[in-house]
Amino acid sequence: MMRREIACNLITGNIFNVHFRNIKGRKLDFMEAFPDEGDMDMPHSLAAYRDIGYPHMLMPDHVPQIDGRDPSGVAFAYCYGYIQALIDALAPRP
Repeated sequence: MMRREIACNLITGNIFNVHFRNIKGRKLDFMEAFPDEGDMDMPHSLAAYRDIGYPHMLMPDHVPQIDGRDPSGVAFAYCYGYIQALIDALAPRP
């Protein structure tokens, strides 16, 4: 999809759930990355969603594998926290 088509779909409500994730590498040759560690500029990406008025869900899709107790739960919690922190940081100040 071209950028204009994506923006049109976002604005008209055809896209209601964005898998907000980051990677290191390129298509078909990549590794999962935490949002602040990959190749994409996630604050810039979230600002683009904000600027067009996207009102729906942003959520992590896949997360990197980590060690420890409940690795998937911890990795997803980190990603949700990162997304919320970006939303808060980009919100207009009262």
